[in-house]
Formats: sequence, C-alpha cells, structure tokens
Amino acid sequence: MEVSDYLAGRPHELQRPTPPVAVLTGPLTASAGEVAALAFVGRSDARLFGQPTAGKTTGNQGYFLFDGTILGLAEAAMTDRSGATHPAGVEPDDAIVTDWSTYGTADDPVLSSALAWLDYQPACAPEASPMPSPPSAWATVPTPTANRATPGRSTSSEASGAAAAATDGGAAAPLTGRAGSGLGRV
Repeated sequence: MEVSDYLAGRPHELQRPTPPVAVLTGPLTASAGEVAALAFVGRSDARLFGQPTAGKTTGNQGYFLFDGTILGLAEAAMTDRSGATHPAGVEPDDAIVTDWSTYGTADDPVLSSALAWLDYQPACAPEASPMPSPPSAWATVPTPTANRATPGRSTSSEASGAAAAATDGGAAAPLTGRAGSGLGRV
C-alpha cells in the first residue's frame, strides 16, 4: 500500500483477513500487552501459548491526595470479545513454562510449540504440501465463545508459537481486523 492510497482513503485489502495467529504470553505480559493478547481470546484460528499473564489492567487513574502523593486506582476491567473479565490474567490455551535459558532460540519450548501449531494450520501450509495429523492436544481448538480458563486445556510442553508476541507495552503481531476486546468500566 502506498502512502498516497492511505491518504486518499483507500484502505489496504488483506489477502488473508483472518490468518492463524499464535500469541506468546507469560508473567511479563502485562497491561497493554494483556489487552493485545485478549484481542485474540475467542478468535477462531488463534491460540495462546506460554504462561498466564500478569493480570495488570491498563485502566488506571491517578488521584492527587492533600499531601501531594498520588493514589493510583484500577478503575477498569479487561474483557475479551465475549465480555468475560480476566482479573487474574489471561490463561494460555497451551500452558508451557518459559525456559529463560533458551528464550528466543530454536530450543525455546514456547516459541517451538507455537511454530509447530502454525505449521499444522492449513492457511500456513504450502499449497502442494499434504498436512500431517496434528497432535491430539490441538484437536479441541476453542470456539469464539469458549472460555479459555476452563479445565482441560492443553498443558503440553511440545508446542508453542509466534505470529504474535504480547509483552508489556504492546505486541508484535499482524493485528488484523476488529480486535473485539478492550476495557470495560467497573
């Protein structure tokens, strides 16, 4: 897309409006990073890998007290596209402990699991390549209305991915289409 197209009001047409997305989460995923991860909760063709997020809302308000100190209060709850709140953080679909000694390398279990899951997605496969059978842990991909915090989610440490990585301060992801999540006032 050229800048002139954007300025003229001609939006970019995505070739694949809803590509499979693997989101990496962990205890350092907080605040705005959690909102980015929540944007994918309940989205078909999206899966979260790693550890639960920190549970830190972005809806904080500061109040100045008479002695000059500031009191920060969380005044909003983070919700997913179904309206469910996640006050204790976002639970991944595939719970995998981060091995910080291999973080970001080819041996990273979270990254390896997410990439393996993406490899099993038909939209990610080369046209002429037959798809192998996916591991049984991926057989029950949540539907858009499913609650990801329900028992029975995979705790496999053999798969973890990376089309999107949600971290404190934002996300590196092809955030396409309508996110459908955000903050709800409490």
